[in-house]
Amino acid sequence: MRCARCSHTWQADLTQDASNPAASPQSPLAEAEGASRNTALASALKLSTSVRLFISIGVAALALLILLVFLFDCQNIAKKWPWFEGLYNSIGLHIYHAGEGLKIEDVRSELHYEDGVMHLMVAGNIVNKTKKAQLVPPIMASAVGSDGNVMQNWQIDPPAVTLEAGGRVPFSSTINSPKGSVVEMNLIFGEAKNASE
Repeated sequence: MRCARCSHTWQADLTQDASNPAASPQSPLAEAEGASRNTALASALKLSTSVRLFISIGVAALALLILLVFLFDCQNIAKKWPWFEGLYNSIGLHIYHAGEGLKIEDVRSELHYEDGVMHLMVAGNIVNKTKKAQLVPPIMASAVGSDGNVMQNWQIDPPAVTLEAGGRVPFSSTINSPKGSVVEMNLIFGEAKNASE
């Protein structure tokens, strides 16, 4: 440093002043670097916010889709995972079971020969015990032998699509050459099966 009056020179320590950003003006290059850093930071924050928004929308859409499937496909869900039925019942969603409200009554069966072939005939009535029309599902028939084992299963197609409140409709079915000696018939309502099943 040099004095303007006496021309005296001396060594000055500028370390303290240089370390203080407020005391020393920034060079144009430093200002440009700072502005560039601020712009990059702002872009990163903006991108981060967009990513978070996108993820939030995706999670919300997935949750909504799962909820819609849970509510509108309750029959199939309860069929695959029966423990869901209690949950559906607790929120007021009823799970329909095949033959709900219907009864199989007056069942009779007989074996008879015709044209040298043994035939097993099963007949009875389907009765609607409710106060509204009900869908009539097929009847799943099982022939039980003297040892208590099921010898043969078959499906009896429903005699009507629906049955009015308090209504009654007869059904009958005959199979040829039953396997073994039949001593008992079990009849329950079931779901229709495709020919391939």
